[in-house]
Amino acid sequence: MTFSYLDFLDKPTPENVKAVHKACGMTQPQVATMLGIGLQTYKGWHAPVDKDSHRTPHVTTWNLFLYELEARRLGYQSICDFFNKKHL
Repeated sequence: MTFSYLDFLDKPTPENVKAVHKACGMTQPQVATMLGIGLQTYKGWHAPVDKDSHRTPHVTTWNLFLYELEARRLGYQSICDFFNKKHL
């Protein structure tokens, strides 16, 4: 079975955040910058649910992140590149 970031759609649990983060090979600051969120917010996504520092990503932000990573996994520069190439 082939790995796909889309397997994590609609499931932004701390465990899934950690698995996706590990798979993407980016640093936490790189991911936060890509998403346009603060580093501490992104770190909060990784925190256990019972910790005060925990932050649950909005499902729309989470899913867009996954689509962006999936486009890159497929060899596109970005999700925009994916859509532009699909419509040529």
